[in-house]
Amino acid sequence: MSGVCGFLGDDRTALLEQMSAAIAHRGPDVASSWFDPAHRVGLAHRLLACQQGSAGEAQPVPNAGGTVRMGCDGTLFDRAAQARWLEGRGRSLALGTGDAALLLALYDEKGLAFLEDVNGAFALALWDSARRRLLLARDHVGMRPLYYWQDGPRIYFASELKALTRIPELSRSLDLEVLPMYLRFLWVPGPATMLRGVRKVEPGHQVVWEDGRLTSRRWFAMQWSPDETVTPREWAEEARSTLHDAVRRQSSSTRSLGSFLSGGMDTSSIVACLRAQRPGEDLRVYTAAPDGAAMSREGFGDDCVFAKLVARHFDLTLRSFAFDAAQVSHLPEAVFHMDEPDADPAILACYGVGRLARADGIDVLLSGAGGDESFFGYRSHIAYRAYERLDWLPPAACRAVFSLSSRASARVLGADAWLPRRLRKFGNGLAARGLARHLELVDWSSAAARATLLRPEVLREIQDRTPDCFGAYWQGFDGTGEINRHTWLLLLTFLGAHDLVYNDKTCMANGVEVRMPFLDREVLRLVARIPEGQKLHRGMRKFVLRSAMSPGMPEGLFDRRKTPFAAPLRSWLKRDLQPLVTEMVSERRVVGRGLFDLPGIRRVLADNDANRADHSYLVYALLTLEIWQETFIDRPGVRLQA
Repeated sequence: MSGVCGFLGDDRTALLEQMSAAIAHRGPDVASSWFDPAHRVGLAHRLLACQQGSAGEAQPVPNAGGTVRMGCDGTLFDRAAQARWLEGRGRSLALGTGDAALLLALYDEKGLAFLEDVNGAFALALWDSARRRLLLARDHVGMRPLYYWQDGPRIYFASELKALTRIPELSRSLDLEVLPMYLRFLWVPGPATMLRGVRKVEPGHQVVWEDGRLTSRRWFAMQWSPDETVTPREWAEEARSTLHDAVRRQSSSTRSLGSFLSGGMDTSSIVACLRAQRPGEDLRVYTAAPDGAAMSREGFGDDCVFAKLVARHFDLTLRSFAFDAAQVSHLPEAVFHMDEPDADPAILACYGVGRLARADGIDVLLSGAGGDESFFGYRSHIAYRAYERLDWLPPAACRAVFSLSSRASARVLGADAWLPRRLRKFGNGLAARGLARHLELVDWSSAAARATLLRPEVLREIQDRTPDCFGAYWQGFDGTGEINRHTWLLLLTFLGAHDLVYNDKTCMANGVEVRMPFLDREVLRLVARIPEGQKLHRGMRKFVLRSAMSPGMPEGLFDRRKTPFAAPLRSWLKRDLQPLVTEMVSERRVVGRGLFDLPGIRRVLADNDANRADHSYLVYALLTLEIWQETFIDRPGVRLQA
């Protein structure tokens, strides 16, 4: 695990070192850089040595002819297979050849197609002097981040956005066009960021500068072709074998390995594979322990009880911390490390796990990220199956009936109860079609609430519209099945721009690399072949994974309601966080920023406090955005004190 940064068209080597220093936490073991004065190209690399018995690979690495240089943040999981292919092409690799050098050899052989068969988690930057080509790329689902900024003929790039704030010419201003996206999803999808002009390399994409032009292309393709000839038992056996292989690939040769363990199906499956592969070894697992009563009020169970059960069953050493409202004191440092505003309190849970693991000397954590997407574990998957049976109903009538039901239940239970929330969202999805249905199910606010918040002058300047990336991802789906298509979008948006980003950054802030076996390319190839009716069988989510991993698990572990890796945010906001919210959305701050309408904010807060509406995540989004602006707009990516 590591970090990369650099530029094209600049000769300030001191700036290169400043950018590298900004991401030192990603690679505390080794810092190195390279500068080509002839082409005015600079590459810098930071290394966290996670491989057993190795100090790591010195980067940026050159190819044999010295015409190409690469800096790579990440790990290949199929390096042996790729090395064999290269040797078959007559390329002999020296003993101890690192992942970057291996990728560079693949580039020499295949050109821009060199990533199409690679299985790994990476973000890379490559300079090809012979072709005068700069290449930036992320792995198939975006497990490692990468940002860039173009300033005329100059291009700057870095693993984390904060490194780009070291560039004096970068104007640190908020992108108004992106603001509605953030208020809608709680994070920013696609290539945009909240910092004007700064872009993300999208998951599974390459950004190429060549012949004076900068272009982005998707290199990762996933074909969803269900195989109806395979029996449920055969699917379960193949899923169990494939997941075991993915865990083995992603945990081999690490110096010190641990795992998340929430007590849910995904992380429990991963630790079961680990224990089978490492009998007798002291395995450490980590979780956040929220208040069970508060979670129950929000419609969730207490997974920590089950994490303890799984740890005892597999003889694991479980470490946990109290995930209560006091953890919000870490929000300023979490926002600093996230680079972008992201209003999911699970970020604080992940940050706390990273701190615990680092204190134990853990270098690599395995995560269950991607299990819900791959094997159909969300309520939205259930909703899609219900929609198949209800789509004959008139959309307008559906919206009206479910809206009335939601309001009626809110009057009895309160707007923040789980039933009115879920009735409203299900009804909105039922009334929509195509891409609009997916968007309704991932919307965390409403167009009306967003219009209430924003100043009229701001509303006139921007449009609250669907980001272009969703349409591109929707059209780019290759296969059959609307639930599969919904999952494809979740992989590229919810995972690639949010979940994987915070897993990476919060743990790398503590010098810990996160790996995700459920997003191994072999696992994804498998789930793309499993029919929708097997992944979601008779209303049972994750049917194949459940069938595959239940044997050997504690009895009844999987026979319960799903609980996300979340926080009782509604309870926090109405009690513990009131003073912080009051300060962050004070008249001085709101008027000074000029983004939000003060009466509108007060109306949203009052409705939320009185339980007339559930705006909890929208309020948390405002709180997070203000801290982000203090960190990246008022200051050049400087961490605030709690």
